[in-house]
Amino acid sequence: MVAVECPVGILEAMDEGFPTSVAARAAGVSRATAYRWLGEDRRVLPLPFQSFAVMRPGSLSLREREEIGFQLARGQEVRQIAGLLGRAPSTISREVARNRVYDK
Repeated sequence: MVAVECPVGILEAMDEGFPTSVAARAAGVSRATAYRWLGEDRRVLPLPFQSFAVMRPGSLSLREREEIGFQLARGQEVRQIAGLLGRAPSTISREVARNRVYDK
């Protein structure tokens, strides 16, 4: 496979703070193509395909999920974690129930 050099316009747009999707649109290519170019050019690591999904309003971010895990490991209760993150206790409770791993 022949390596393709990433067009300078995409890199300049990203250096100015534009997201990859906007830089890709300006270059007339899809986000997937822009990430592939960036990965082949070894300038940045391409993000996994799942990251292209749009987050729904009210969804927990990865950072919030990590914080929930850290706080649970420290022995904090669901209500304390909810107060720390500014979320409803039911949101934290559902997240914990959905992703809890039980030792056998």
